[in-house]
Amino acid sequence: MPKVEDNSYRGEIYTDQLVDEDYYGQGVFHGKLTAFSGYLRVNKSTVTTGIEGEDVVAHKKAEHYFSNQNFTNPKLTGVDIGDADRSAFKAPANTFSVTFTARENFQ
Repeated sequence: MPKVEDNSYRGEIYTDQLVDEDYYGQGVFHGKLTAFSGYLRVNKSTVTTGIEGEDVVAHKKAEHYFSNQNFTNPKLTGVDIGDADRSAFKAPANTFSVTFTARENFQ
């Protein structure tokens, strides 16, 4: 995704590209966006979060919090899915957030 500001990146998804059609001769496919997710690799750790398809269509946002240790401890490994509740962390002030915001862009 291209960087648009110091801490902002922008990606585009096209929800109108899922066409009801019989693609493989096995009946009509009725597709819909179920979720959109993103990954951020930091040292040996991966933080990931997403937004539900219904929230994309409703133009909502989804925000998840992560511990700053993801950046400060190079020995951490694995995948961190974060938490929607900042107060769930032992040190809530020592967190950062990832926010997905959905909006229509007619061209």
